[in-house]
Amino acid sequence: MKRGSESEPTTGRNQMDALLVGIDAGCLSVFDRLSEENVIPNLRSLFETGVAGPLESQIPPWTPSAWPSLFTSGLGECPGA
Repeated sequence: MKRGSESEPTTGRNQMDALLVGIDAGCLSVFDRLSEENVIPNLRSLFETGVAGPLESQIPPWTPSAWPSLFTSGLGECPGA
């Protein structure tokens, strides 16, 4: 599958504009410790080459409605999907 315009040069690897990785109930302080201990080398690589930060969830932070709200920018009561 070709991405972008035909005139764009390719480097032999798939290029991505953005990758969103969401880890439910993930805690950055725990990931920092595990990263320092080299327990999660793949996530560590993502943290070092990308951007990571805390996410403020909806109130109350309930998983089944929080994820759809992330993608639809809706409130938890009515995500608008």
